[in-house]
Amino acid sequence: RNKLPMKDANFLSRITFWWVTKFIIKGSKQTITNEDIWALEDENSAETISKEFQAEWSREAERKKLQKSKGDGNEKPFLTTIFVRMYWRKYLFCCLFKLIADFFILSTPYILGKLIKSVEHGTSKKEGITYAFILFILLVGQNLVHQQYFYRCYIIAMNFKTLIVSSVYRKMFRLSNQSRTKYPSGKLINFMSTDADRSYQVVTYLVVSWSAPLLIIVSLLSLFRLIGWSTLAGLVVILLSNPINYLSTQLVRKYNQQLVKFKDQRLKLMSEIISGIKIIKMYAWEGSFMQKVTEIRKQELRFVRKSMILSASWDFSITCLPFFVSLATFAVYVYIEKGVLTAEKAFVSITLFNIMRYPFSVVPIFISAVVNYNISAKRISEFLNCEEFDSNGYIRLPGPCDASLNIEIHNGSFGWTPEDKALKDISLGVARGQLIAVVGQVGSGKSSLLSSILGELEKVCGSVKTYGKIAYVSQQAWIQNKNLRQNVLFGKYYRNEAYKKILRACALETDIELLPASDLTEIGEKGINLSGGQKQRVSLARAVYENADIYLFDDPLSAVDAHVGKHIFENIIGSNGLLKDKTRVLVTHGLSFLPHVDHICVIKDKTISQHGSFEKLLESNGGFADILNQFAKASNDNDLEQSIEKEKSTLVDDDHDDEIYEEAPNHPVFQGQISLHSQGGILTTSGKNLYRVIDRMTDEQLFTDDVVEDEEDENETENEKWKLIEQEKVETGNVKLTILMKYLKTIGILASLVIVTCGILQEASLVGSRFWLAHWSSLSPITAKLHRNELISVYGLLGLAQGFFVLFLAIVLALASYRSSKKLHFQLLDTILHCPISFFESTPSGRIMNRFTKDIGGLDSSIPTNLRTCLVDGMGLLGVVYVISFATPLVMVAFIPIFVIYILTQRIYVKSSRQLKRIISINQSPIFNHFMESINGASTIRAFGKVDEFIDENHRRIDKLQSAYLTSVACDRWMILNVKMLGNFVAFFAALFCILEKGKISPGILGLCVSYAIQMTQSLISLVRSSNGLEVNLVSIERINDYISKPRETDMMIEESKKILPDWPQHGEISLVNYSVRYRPSLPLVLNNINITIKPKEK
Repeated sequence: RNKLPMKDANFLSRITFWWVTKFIIKGSKQTITNEDIWALEDENSAETISKEFQAEWSREAERKKLQKSKGDGNEKPFLTTIFVRMYWRKYLFCCLFKLIADFFILSTPYILGKLIKSVEHGTSKKEGITYAFILFILLVGQNLVHQQYFYRCYIIAMNFKTLIVSSVYRKMFRLSNQSRTKYPSGKLINFMSTDADRSYQVVTYLVVSWSAPLLIIVSLLSLFRLIGWSTLAGLVVILLSNPINYLSTQLVRKYNQQLVKFKDQRLKLMSEIISGIKIIKMYAWEGSFMQKVTEIRKQELRFVRKSMILSASWDFSITCLPFFVSLATFAVYVYIEKGVLTAEKAFVSITLFNIMRYPFSVVPIFISAVVNYNISAKRISEFLNCEEFDSNGYIRLPGPCDASLNIEIHNGSFGWTPEDKALKDISLGVARGQLIAVVGQVGSGKSSLLSSILGELEKVCGSVKTYGKIAYVSQQAWIQNKNLRQNVLFGKYYRNEAYKKILRACALETDIELLPASDLTEIGEKGINLSGGQKQRVSLARAVYENADIYLFDDPLSAVDAHVGKHIFENIIGSNGLLKDKTRVLVTHGLSFLPHVDHICVIKDKTISQHGSFEKLLESNGGFADILNQFAKASNDNDLEQSIEKEKSTLVDDDHDDEIYEEAPNHPVFQGQISLHSQGGILTTSGKNLYRVIDRMTDEQLFTDDVVEDEEDENETENEKWKLIEQEKVETGNVKLTILMKYLKTIGILASLVIVTCGILQEASLVGSRFWLAHWSSLSPITAKLHRNELISVYGLLGLAQGFFVLFLAIVLALASYRSSKKLHFQLLDTILHCPISFFESTPSGRIMNRFTKDIGGLDSSIPTNLRTCLVDGMGLLGVVYVISFATPLVMVAFIPIFVIYILTQRIYVKSSRQLKRIISINQSPIFNHFMESINGASTIRAFGKVDEFIDENHRRIDKLQSAYLTSVACDRWMILNVKMLGNFVAFFAALFCILEKGKISPGILGLCVSYAIQMTQSLISLVRSSNGLEVNLVSIERINDYISKPRETDMMIEESKKILPDWPQHGEISLVNYSVRYRPSLPLVLNNINITIKPKEK
């Protein structure tokens, strides 16, 4: 990764973000990839943040325990407390920048007043020009300091999100069985997406808690100095708005609690649907599950709609509150104090009201963010404090050890929960190198015995000791979404001779030869492109390659054919197999293997009822005899002895190779392995040549990055042909206009026209009220007093008209976007459920879930908000340009080149920003994929002792995402600083030309022009931000539409003319005629020209 340029930049470059320029220009000329992204500093890396958080959390937990022991309280650690302890110093430093910026903001109205006075009282032009320069310096200073604040604040927010995602992932491995039931995968995903995003958002708005009151109080004091006690009228209006804000807060809290509840339910169900899609399709349950999801979504959208309508009332309050404050203030000033409204008083007051407008507008958002965060913080804190697995009584010592026993269980009772015992009174000792078989009826507790050795069960009493490394083969094989070789290596070094021998012993050689790219063929999620037997043999090969001291096999041979099971037992598990010197515990239903084991444990009624050698147990009457009798009956064999001899004769000892293991460095090579294949993809038949080259390489050569990368480059094009998991599509260029049009179409053409019309009329009302105020303030005192009723009435009506159009626009948009969300989610769900199974084989479940989490979330809230702000900001910019050009046409001479620079800046920025936002979206999916994969394989990961390696991999994926995010933040600061600088020049030139044209324009028009010119800075940046935000969030629509347009299966519904008979089916019959099939168009046939008829009642 590239080093962050800021570290080597000088002071001027840092303060102006000039160090970002090179990247912005590069992004405007070529495609940006992850390799172009800047690396995170160590202090911002997931590993560093996670370690610091774990240390702080542990200290806080100890402190709470101590307090509880003294009777001072029983609270547990809380997320917010830990975060504050970690970042309060950095955050205070950020606040220092914000405080300086606020000083510059509050100084601006004072200088504006001086500027208007210089024209109103006919002072020299030199004084006016001086004030114009001071105004320019204040605006520039505010701009520079503000961007430094935001950059540092967003880094803290980013680190908070990293902290949550990494902590949730780490905690997942330590959950007790009860906690796992309480927190299904859907909830955990919500912690890492919605709740993490809310935590990020609250940090960015936290400054409002002190900055907003500061701006409001100082502005009110300035108004009091300017227009006296009339300011109290405006203050009363502000105070009367508080109950409305409080009511809104309570409603937001209520709605969001319900919204999260239904969202959790929907995501949990979607996760289950994607995991079990094969079963759903097999039973044609698509319609039933679609109805279930739709019903939950319907309830979720009820609260989305309520929140949107509430937001409409907020928009009205935010827009109209400053106007009502000014109206009340001016009316009292004119009617009660009998004052004369001059240009200075009018436009300095308006500027102060505009300063207060931001705090008023952001306070409800801040309150909402805090409310949402509190809900999320409680949920996450409850999860991080939930019961962990109690390891007391489980002693796992690393080998080698001098102890004669590798496994010791003393008087152990275990259960999935403390109340529900799965095993009781277990005492077991397994000697080093011993092969023990565990047999019993279905549900007797055989698998539970292995789980108790692994430490996966709750210990009720007793103790468990294991000596040495453990390898575990579960009953349901867990396969990673990597190539077959990586699944076998499981992060260990590649040793060619051992690797080949293990594949041969696991009967995988023939299967590998049939794969398109040999053992470099990519395996889909959960091994979806492997048969059950193949998955089990890959899982077995992984365990053997681990070269552990203890091997636990949970009935691995039941998933393979009889002759394959015999081969595996002889070559791996048996007395002459590769693991002959290892300690092995084999759960099995295959009686043919029992004569060849050292010891047999019979599990009955959740305890060990018998144990001993095969011959000893054969002579006794008990559980073992019952098992043999059942087997004999199932075989229709009346002679038990014959049945046993028949089974014993099926195993023939063969000669085996000597020990294949050699000492090698046991360092994880996750990164090396990922680099080896993640870009090159999967090899075709010609790719086998690469396999042969690798075959001839030494172990040292294999892990030399340069050699591997060269080979990958040569085969990259060919590899893509056999790549199972498709790379997520990253669009380039502008988001197509058709995407926006499709969204507007789902909103409705009529609603779209109403929204645009309201946006135009809203800005026209605002501009009209400002011109009316300029006219009013330019009148003589006598004329103003004579027409004060008319002046106040017109000003009030124009303000009310603006408020009406704001409210109407927001309500129409809320209802229309609700309709759009409902429609697009339905289409997305319908398409996903009816996609062919090959789609699920080639698409990670995390990527699909990302559509139903982040993209649908953006559709529900972000896109409607961005659409409204983009429209309002666009109209606002046109209003500013009109007012300035009307007041002093000469300013257009300076405005035209500034506008050209603005367009160029916006273009080169948007090209880079768009690509960065897409990279961020792409980098999110691997985190969810890895998380879901880890949940499914948690027991295997723990058994192999790979938890730390998987946590490290999670950290790497988080860092990859956050690196792109940090680069995006820096680019945003660059853009905002430069665009605001252009706006500052517009304000300067507007003030300058007004001074130069002194005597030709009235003080009222001058005040209007300069105040609007100051506003233009914010209008320019708001338009760039909102249009870019809209374009970025339209990527969600783009991605949803991409999935909606995926190929679908043939319609299951029968045409009207081909309706089935009422008594169908009368009998079952299957007929295949010249039937050929392949998994995907690019793959070879797996069935070729099959002709078969299976008649009714045939077996």
